[in-house]
Amino acid sequence: MLAGVENGETFVAHKGEPVKRKTDRQFYKRLGGGFEKIIRKGSNPTNYYWIVTDKGGTKYYYRGIDKVDTNAVLKGITANGQENIAQWYLVRVEDVQGNTVNYHYESKDAKPFNGLVAKVVYCTSIDYTGYKGQKGAYTVEFVRNSNFKRKDKRTNAKVGFLTMVSDELSEIKVNYLDQKVRTYKFKYREGAFYKTLLDKVTQYDADGEEFYSHKLEYYEDIEKNGMYNPFSEGKNVLSGNTSIKGGLINPVSKYIGGIFTDDIPALGGGVSKNSGYSIYAGIGADPTHDVATKNNTVGGHYGNSKTKTEQKVTIIDINGDGLPDKVYKQGGVLWYIPNISKMVRLNFLMINL
Repeated sequence: MLAGVENGETFVAHKGEPVKRKTDRQFYKRLGGGFEKIIRKGSNPTNYYWIVTDKGGTKYYYRGIDKVDTNAVLKGITANGQENIAQWYLVRVEDVQGNTVNYHYESKDAKPFNGLVAKVVYCTSIDYTGYKGQKGAYTVEFVRNSNFKRKDKRTNAKVGFLTMVSDELSEIKVNYLDQKVRTYKFKYREGAFYKTLLDKVTQYDADGEEFYSHKLEYYEDIEKNGMYNPFSEGKNVLSGNTSIKGGLINPVSKYIGGIFTDDIPALGGGVSKNSGYSIYAGIGADPTHDVATKNNTVGGHYGNSKTKTEQKVTIIDINGDGLPDKVYKQGGVLWYIPNISKMVRLNFLMINL
């Protein structure tokens, strides 16, 4: 969150009275620590761009350097019918010696479905080892495939208008003085639930010959016989029969077939006992002799209650092997059943503590 200063008073954009716009306005982070100098250039939202200087003197330019780069901004029509800016993109980083890294973008419309129009901004290239505004000798170029028919298009409307990412990054080219040095090509495949997965990365040398490649494998525990089943089959787990009773006074159970019992659950439970009493004494004179009221009486009240809870069964790792064990108390003796799980079946061994 950024704040500004006007006539010695701090303001933020979404609170208080509107503040008159001015060029080269300086803003400050409400939670400081980085000591950045944040300058907004331009006179209105259509030509705003930003320069942020950190405490080491390195400058970061957003949306423009000397003027606005129309591709380096994400903007669209919001619910009020106006075109608003959601993001300004980094276009240059310049250190105190004048060395630069420049970022280049393409802004375009996309059509996700049902005639809707979404906005998207892609980084097309990065050049580095530049000096004082000159283009760097090295360039990294990002080649996209706009005809890629992916089923997992990512749409988002959090910024107030629809955005989407759908293109495939097919190649990355590394050039030196406009001469190709390396090329990286990407191959994709469709994974579970139509997710697009990176399948293979191949590197080519300056002559276009394959240098080496990486094949990516993914752990998939829901695939069976070429089909995806997100729910595995149920497995029987032997939790160890403890038959711990809670001591509940329940006269109803013998009449309805034992549906309501006082068995402690196998995965943990306890017994709570509550007791209490209350005493009131008073004296008074009521002309109506109505014993149902306390009109014209004085007296005192005293009460006491207590609750005792005893854990009978609990699940806890008691032997330090990282597996939850079953601990319970029976007949005044503390027992535990260690978890000696295998990959498929759980087994337990009863041990006296």
